[in-house]
Amino acid sequence: MNKLILLAVGAMLAVLIGGSIALGQEATVDDVRAQFANITQAEVEAMGYVEETPCIDASELPASVLEQLNISSTAGMGIHFIYEALIDKTLDPLEPEAIQFGPNGEIWNVEYLTPPQEELLSLLGQTLTFVEEVELDALHLWVIDNPNGQFADFNPAVSCTEAGDVKAAFANITQAEVEAMGYVEETPCIDASELPASVLEQLNISSTAGMGIHFIYEALIDKTLDPLEPEAIQFGPNGEIWNVEYLTPPQEEPLSLLGQRLTFVEEVELDALHLWVIDNPNGPFADFNPNVSCAAVGAPVTGAGPASGSGGDLWPIVLLLMGVTAGASLLAVGWAFRRKASGGY
Repeated sequence: MNKLILLAVGAMLAVLIGGSIALGQEATVDDVRAQFANITQAEVEAMGYVEETPCIDASELPASVLEQLNISSTAGMGIHFIYEALIDKTLDPLEPEAIQFGPNGEIWNVEYLTPPQEELLSLLGQTLTFVEEVELDALHLWVIDNPNGQFADFNPAVSCTEAGDVKAAFANITQAEVEAMGYVEETPCIDASELPASVLEQLNISSTAGMGIHFIYEALIDKTLDPLEPEAIQFGPNGEIWNVEYLTPPQEEPLSLLGQRLTFVEEVELDALHLWVIDNPNGPFADFNPNVSCAAVGAPVTGAGPASGSGGDLWPIVLLLMGVTAGASLLAVGWAFRRKASGGY
């Protein structure tokens, strides 16, 4: 069954062929989702399912396919637990041939598999897809929500890489190391001092709440995301890593990463998402952190211009992106928009 790993790629590239044979099942999509909503890996193993694959994501798909599907390479499919004896020429919506979990043990989706039929079977109103690489017909049904649809193969709202993995990867990184990787220091230490009092109150932060000194890798700002290759990395004035930031050009639907959807920032036409490596009481994905301050050791304040030695090309863009623009009314509108779009802080 190791060939099933190829399903992650093959399912997306396969072509639907032939007709369909409607099965007379009574169960609905809601019935399936309800039955498997809280199931655990231990329970499915007790039922006879065997863990067959690591956590599969979209990282093996070519960039053109990722763009067509409007997903990043981190969109998850899951760890496959498979019951081989069920892979026959029949289907039961309440007895899927495979069950997929996320790396944290949460149920993600179920999958129906059959040997290839002369005519592709249908289940729950959907026709299975023939996957030539593994000579199986397949159909996913997501138990958790999937913004790309309940029957999509990949889910952009989940990832095999978790926020904890990112934090661990960057926990002790230095400015010298990120510069060696290609990042360029583009801003002084940015804080919330330019935000009007009304916005500070909305965000429940003081004007000293920090965001950080931005080191940006411009070549990474494209239409894909990798949680372990953030487009920007922010440091505090003492050289401590504070957070990483993901940036893309605007998508028709902003991409999701680590369970969070990026926020479109109209002023600069970029989508953005922070992830704090250090603790942030306002949440790991908030823009500012009330526990840190740029002024702690006399760091340059927001608006002082590009950091010494930086290219400076992205300095105005980054400031706009963070909502640090002139005009209190524009700031209030921009930050209210961001807050609403991201579901609050």
